[in-house]
Amino acid sequence: MNPELATPGFLLAYFRTPEGFSSVVGNSPGTIARNKTLSSKKLPAIEVPVPPLETQRRFDRLQAKVRRIRTIRAASALDADALIPALLHQVFGAGDRAA
Repeated sequence: MNPELATPGFLLAYFRTPEGFSSVVGNSPGTIARNKTLSSKKLPAIEVPVPPLETQRRFDRLQAKVRRIRTIRAASALDADALIPALLHQVFGAGDRAA
């Protein structure tokens, strides 16, 4: 990979798309019954449509933000899962109310 042409993050994102994954599978010898493998010699032969390098870098920065947001959301969901039962207990489980 030439770092003047493509960023690793952009390439990873491309190869995860249906088009990119199809390119990898198409260049991997073997069958479904046998392991399909992509050799280091065939990988550079796969053509990848690449936008300008600055666009790729901006894409990589946006992907990093998305990862951070997903991490924050997951942590928030865990916090909410712990907080909601405590709030319900505080509101309804005090035992000092008669129905």
